[in-house]
Amino acid sequence: FGALPQILKGLNHHAETYEIQVLGMKALHKYTLYTVTQEKAMLNVDVTTMAVSRLKKFRDQEEMVLTCLEILKFTSKLRVNRARIFESGTITNVVFAIVDYKSDPKILC
Repeated sequence: FGALPQILKGLNHHAETYEIQVLGMKALHKYTLYTVTQEKAMLNVDVTTMAVSRLKKFRDQEEMVLTCLEILKFTSKLRVNRARIFESGTITNVVFAIVDYKSDPKILC
């Protein structure tokens, strides 16, 4: 078993607990930063889907928004993922997050 399936499983299992969700999304973000695991993270549909769903669900939590946007910024490098982000209407949530946190330079970058 790899770390990625375990992280995704934990996020699905504890969907209502914000503290666990934010820790899981941070772990997922770290997974996208390591060169060895980047390709797996980019090609795994669930990584983009998880970032999309958590961005929608926790839009009022700055830490979660920042983490989800970082993950989406990474996974959107792959054309299929960009299409998934636009088709799911997530671009609207991204725009709302940017507008809601427009005074936060971390979100705008």
